[in-house]
Amino acid sequence: MLKAKIIAVFKALSMAVVLAALTAMLSMVSCVPKQIASAHSVSHMTPFSAYRYQAPVATIQLTDSRTNNLWKAAIKAWNRTHAFTFKIVNSNAQIKADSFSSLNDEYRNTTGITYTRYSGNQLLSAKTQLNRGSLALYHYNINEQTNVAEHELGHTIGLLHNPGEDSVMYYRDRYVAVQPVDIAAVKKDYGTTTFEDTFNDAPIISHTFIDPVTIRDLVPLADQAPAFSPVRTLVEATKANPG
Repeated sequence: MLKAKIIAVFKALSMAVVLAALTAMLSMVSCVPKQIASAHSVSHMTPFSAYRYQAPVATIQLTDSRTNNLWKAAIKAWNRTHAFTFKIVNSNAQIKADSFSSLNDEYRNTTGITYTRYSGNQLLSAKTQLNRGSLALYHYNINEQTNVAEHELGHTIGLLHNPGEDSVMYYRDRYVAVQPVDIAAVKKDYGTTTFEDTFNDAPIISHTFIDPVTIRDLVPLADQAPAFSPVRTLVEATKANPG
């Protein structure tokens, strides 16, 4: 009789242990999606390139009346951050901003393109363009077009793409304006990076950033697409300061 009771108690304890283990495992599994989902929404400090202007200020020339207001709104947004200042001038600017309109196979899904030229760690000049054709085709409203302009201006001062969606520098940005992660990156790089004059030795290198469209209400998760849009690099044979 005693032996039977002992066996019964042992079985009951064993079942309790098994149930507890299963409960713990289920709890761990249920937490995983939440952790992954929350990771998608986190944007870390926006990456910065190896080059920049000597100071956090640059002149910019607006050469297209059809998009001047968009560029002015984007410039105002950046200037409000006090991290970088764009000064609009009529000629001899470090940055030129305009637009084009193309729906051919190469540019149909492109909202903006930015070209930068640098030598060593000095950013020499930049040209940035909005594609009016694709912005109209995919029904970007004024605020969304301004966000794209802010994104392109970020490239002109040295910012790269942020794999997180909560950044104006997200590679497929449409809905987000300049964010703290973008401001922090500019302040950090322009505030702590030692500027070196490497004109005498370094070639001129050109980068082209080609930024894709985002279909309305279809914003892909950061891990479902590459973090960077196409970037073309060209090393010129000439030096920034020949002789």
